Amino acid sequence: MKTVTFYPQQNQIIYALNNVKSSEQGKIQNADVENFLSQKKPGILNIVLPKQELIFRRMEFPFSGKRKIQLVLSSELENLLLESPDNYLYTFEFFSDGKNRTIVNIYAIRVSTYNFWKNLAKNNNAKLFLFSDALLFNNLLRQKKDKGSNHIAIYAIDDYLLINITENGMPSGFYCYDSRIAQSTDVGELIKDVLSRRDFHIYVAAEERLKKEFLPQGITVHDISVFPETENQFLFHNLCASKNYRNPLRLRKLSRAKEIPSYSIILLGIFLIVSAISFVIYLQRIEKERQIDGLIAEMSKMFSTTFPEVKKIVDPLVQAKEKVIQGIDTLSITYGHPSVLKTMAEVTSLFPEKIDAQIDQFSISEKTLTISGTVNSLKSLETVRNNIEKSRDFTIIDMGTISFDERNRPNFNITIGLL
Repeated sequence: MKTVTFYPQQNQIIYALNNVKSSEQGKIQNADVENFLSQKKPGILNIVLPKQELIFRRMEFPFSGKRKIQLVLSSELENLLLESPDNYLYTFEFFSDGKNRTIVNIYAIRVSTYNFWKNLAKNNNAKLFLFSDALLFNNLLRQKKDKGSNHIAIYAIDDYLLINITENGMPSGFYCYDSRIAQSTDVGELIKDVLSRRDFHIYVAAEERLKKEFLPQGITVHDISVFPETENQFLFHNLCASKNYRNPLRLRKLSRAKEIPSYSIILLGIFLIVSAISFVIYLQRIEKERQIDGLIAEMSKMFSTTFPEVKKIVDPLVQAKEKVIQGIDTLSITYGHPSVLKTMAEVTSLFPEKIDAQIDQFSISEKTLTISGTVNSLKSLETVRNNIEKSRDFTIIDMGTISFDERNRPNFNITIGLL
């Protein structure tokens, strides 16, 4: 079976054709790609997309769990992409640091780019696999270094330059430049700036003339020469063919809310909702009765302390009123709380005006304050959390469990200590 691998570069494509008996390598113009495929008739078509066609975003979440993260990804990506998230296909990488914090690397290509190559493969009865030169280059470095290493990898060919930055085994940045568009001095300054901010190992796959042109003087670099028998321009073609590095993009659409269920499922949902509401009302009634019993017990204890001569307590509130009318010493109760309204005002001032937030519950007891409600995004919730921590009057005791409503807005429950 013939395998054709394309690596698009501006107006031309670097290609490699391999089968059991022979191999062929070279370059063709973009306009000749359809004729080339119709003549060669490959069974497999590999496309190595240059970094220009791959969008990379990195997001951090203060909790773990892929399902929770996928619920909020669509709304969070709205502000990170140049177009609507629906115009892209995605590959996700999840990394956990073990402290209920998750890092997500997001790789996206436009749907139009995918459809272009998909239609070419379909018209020529070929099976399509999409790769990224940035990710193939990163896989190459993973094989050479420990997963926890920090390094910068530079690949250069003709007028194209690719820079990968890896921190703690995780890709943290990808950059690419074409010297036909950007001045070589500008590219050199950018490389110099990247290298000056990180004390990382530097790996280079490039010709000597390109090293002299782009790399600053006096830096120590390590050459990458995995395929010395192959020209540098066919590095990624060989990586696609090697089992150690072959890792095609597993593209999919963003998860959205599911469609409305069928009629029978709707009826079941209504039944469950009504049952849940009834159960919640029952629990609320039990809780209120428990609170009333606790209040009466507290009043009885306070009454016994204030009026020790009364041995039988039937209704402490009525009996206290009778004692006051009779002229006996007035019941004196000192509360340890500051003004509730003042406390509410101080807490709400910690929510910046630009944040869309709604407080549904505000409970104060002893030196503890509990607030719960809804905020527009996790970033906003993190801002509020930082404001509370910086306050001289409050401290966070517990952030509680974060959930999401039907609009993917975080529901929060924060327990605050009063200082």
